[in-house]
Amino acid sequence: MRGLILMLLSAPLLAHAATVAVMPVEAPEHEADGARVLQALRAAVAESGQTDKGEIKLNVPEARLSFSCFEEDAGCMAQVGAILEAEQLIWARLAVDARGYTLKLNRLDVGTGQLIRSEAFEAPAGPEVVKELQAAARAFVMGAALPKRAPASAKTRVTFDSKPSGAEIWLDNALMGRTPATIDLVLGSYHLEFRHPDATGPLQQTLEVGAEPKAVRVNLDVAAGGGGGRNSTHLILGIGAGAVAVGGVVMAVVGKSSGDEAINNVRPGISAARYDELESQYNTGGLMNILGWSLAGAGAVASGYFIYKYVSDDGGAAIAPTGSGVSVIGRF
Repeated sequence: MRGLILMLLSAPLLAHAATVAVMPVEAPEHEADGARVLQALRAAVAESGQTDKGEIKLNVPEARLSFSCFEEDAGCMAQVGAILEAEQLIWARLAVDARGYTLKLNRLDVGTGQLIRSEAFEAPAGPEVVKELQAAARAFVMGAALPKRAPASAKTRVTFDSKPSGAEIWLDNALMGRTPATIDLVLGSYHLEFRHPDATGPLQQTLEVGAEPKAVRVNLDVAAGGGGGRNSTHLILGIGAGAVAVGGVVMAVVGKSSGDEAINNVRPGISAARYDELESQYNTGGLMNILGWSLAGAGAVASGYFIYKYVSDDGGAAIAPTGSGVSVIGRF
């Protein structure tokens, strides 16, 4: 019945071959899925007898920025549609998280600035999810009811970890996060892929999710020069910051020495010009002393931080207190 009502409400719109602009689907980190949904939307526009404006370069974030819109409100999007010289405007956003996919669809009458239709479709992650999203997009454009969401499926908690850490976790070609991570997944079979910039290539395997919680831990093959999974930039920054700290100490010592020398050279009866010269030397030395110790402190802290980051890239580092401060323990 709901589908019939939507068809009846949409009939006047479909009777006139309106010019429809379909904006790129906003799909952060899932551009490929967004592109396939966009194809389904444009195909449905053509199938319904409407006139497709063709490929639109302007995306929704750019439109918000151009028209100073904090949200995609109807008034703002009507201005976008007018710029695109379209009678109707369709835009969508695809969001993906551990619970699955959410596709928010909007259709606007540009002339009146009124929304014709605005609905959201949700689907759990799985091998057929993109086809479900495309079916929902087609139904939306055709004025039909969106496919009913399947009953919530049981989920199992799966923990992912890798050595080195920081690997991207891809499930059925969808980026789900980075290691270490814990994700609740619907029971079933998945194509699992780990990707890491230091690895020789992606590690692929089939993941079977059952009723029991599961832990997936992998060792990735690190490319030669990859630093054993460590980020060599951290080491370089640590050494550089250490050099700054040493330079700061030298500056502080030189400044202190210069100031002391100026004080020692102050004698009764010296000329005013000589006194001003020694005073300037003393002030400069004091400033160098302060700046030097400041640089030494900041450099030491930064060096310790970056060295710790470098050593802990494989999880094998620890910080231990000592009598004079702290020490970083790990495999170098």
